Amino acid sequence: MAAAASCLGAADFSFSTIIRAGGILFLPDWELGIGPAGNPSAIQGNLGLFNYYPNGAARPFQIQYTRATNRAVLTYNGATSVTYAPGGPGLAPGSVWTIPAGSLFVSASSRPVATSVTISGLTLGGGVTVLQPFSATTLTASQLNSNMMASLGSPVVFRTGPTGDWTLSGTIAFTGLRIYTFPLFNGAAGSELSMGAGISGSDVPEPASWLLTLAGAASVGGAKFLRRSRRVRA
Repeated sequence: MAAAASCLGAADFSFSTIIRAGGILFLPDWELGIGPAGNPSAIQGNLGLFNYYPNGAARPFQIQYTRATNRAVLTYNGATSVTYAPGGPGLAPGSVWTIPAGSLFVSASSRPVATSVTISGLTLGGGVTVLQPFSATTLTASQLNSNMMASLGSPVVFRTGPTGDWTLSGTIAFTGLRIYTFPLFNGAAGSELSMGAGISGSDVPEPASWLLTLAGAASVGGAKFLRRSRRVRA
């Protein structure tokens, strides 16, 4: 039974990320966040003046998982990143990862001026096999005096390749940020424009492990049946 339990046991890794408007005037604020599931602001990063969002122009972002270090990294524009590393061994090659429906989203809070956030060109790389693809590779939340949110309507599921690593890539563009609008405080800052993603993975036993598990369970069940049969005949 112990052998069966070891085959069925699976490692897990869940985390969440956020890219938000932040702010670089008067009260500098953070723009990148990553952490355990449900707490994307546990670890924060500030873009700073020289890597801040251009108004309306798309810049690349990446969310990556590295098996060797068992860590997830969120990177903006190739220059600023935040890392979540809970410790423990990484998930094995062939692990299955899911972006649940609704957990990848863009959101815009009500402002006096028009603002928007758009992510586009969403792709999965790193030798993965996509089991359930993106229902949309572009999401936009744009608003004027009303809240707006857009999210994936169905989950994305993929299996890692021989390395166990993967990368989610795309671009993100913000318009109407506070630094670019007048009066200054009419634009967006903080979390008034944001993009979030929650992702979770789990080891999946190899087919051979499942066969060993089933064979072990069958042998245990067969031995119990024989013992009961002998008692009945006695």
